[in-house]
Amino acid sequence: MFVTRLSEREVRQIYEARAILESAMARLFVERASQEQMDELARRISEAGETDTSELARQHAEKLDAVWDIIMQGAGNDITRQMTFLLHGRVTYLRTVTTRVASAERRRNTMALLHGIFDALRARDADLAEKLTRGYVERSAAFALSLLRDSGQNAKSSSRKQRIDT
Repeated sequence: MFVTRLSEREVRQIYEARAILESAMARLFVERASQEQMDELARRISEAGETDTSELARQHAEKLDAVWDIIMQGAGNDITRQMTFLLHGRVTYLRTVTTRVASAERRRNTMALLHGIFDALRARDADLAEKLTRGYVERSAAFALSLLRDSGQNAKSSSRKQRIDT
């Protein structure tokens, strides 16, 4: 298994890239997605909800990947999809870590936000879908960065740079 290390700066940059790419894809999904893609998105969100426990964190992260894959397909921009794929492994890892440690209430709120994004997509409200998606990613970033800082404060290591192993 290949292990890399992510610094706080790298984690922040991953989430910044996600916020830019995913919010733009939400807007494009509104403009371009077919009804079949909308129906598939509803099914994938339901599947993600079924795995939303700390014990199933890896499966939940994979189900969330599938949600965003449908959004990328519906957005119809292959270049943006390729750019997002470059981040895929690290995003999945960060989703897994945050799901494992998130409280049940936080996980419920996350799914509620995802349903809100879906409602905006279904209503074909590009501005709202873009705004909610950006907020969803920024909320995830804040949580991941707080976990990184907390783990750094609790680490026995005297290293100045705090990192997350992936």
